[in-house]
Amino acid sequence: MTHPHPHPHHAVGHGAAAPSLARMLDLDARILHGHQRELTAWVRRLARDTAGRVVVDLGAGTGTGTVALARRFDRADVHAVDASAAMLARVAERAVVDGLAD
Repeated sequence: MTHPHPHPHHAVGHGAAAPSLARMLDLDARILHGHQRELTAWVRRLARDTAGRVVVDLGAGTGTGTVALARRFDRADVHAVDASAAMLARVAERAVVDGLAD
């Protein structure tokens, strides 16, 4: 399950570039899928002895990493944090489509 959270502490926004940035991030995710799978497996191995059930994806972007973390940590509450409300909206939409939303 994923929970998008805005992070408005900075004046960082993606402005007019948000749609093109989102497309680029999604393309990167497709190209680097194998690397992402290895990375989330590595993080899972590191966290195997922890009792925590919360995972936070800081700088979540379009949510590709958030979804990968939610799948890898299937019993955890996964929270997406990003400075862009538009990106968080994409994360929330993606969580619904992928069956990961509460």
